[in-house]
Amino acid sequence: MVLGQSDFTSGSAPTGITSTSLAMPYSVAISSTQLFISDRTDLRLLGYNALPTANGAAAAFAVGQAYLTSSVGGVAANQFNGNMGVFISGTKLLLADEVNHHLER
Repeated sequence: MVLGQSDFTSGSAPTGITSTSLAMPYSVAISSTQLFISDRTDLRLLGYNALPTANGAAAAFAVGQAYLTSSVGGVAANQFNGNMGVFISGTKLLLADEVNHHLER
């Protein structure tokens, strides 16, 4: 299974921001039921409510953006500007933001 592309032989950069696109996936974290992908270029953390089982699966939500189709960076509790590593510890989700010099949860 591949995410961010329709199949394993595709590799083009996305032409827009969608629930299925990944511009620069940087890291992933997996809980028992959810998957999180740090999408660095689109300044968001994509969340999947269930572990994907099909190529090109759509994310259920984006953290750091108001919509799955937006990409606005900033320095605020609900925005990223250089998201990198993502980690799950118990019920907490931690994300490193390189540009804003934050570790967010």
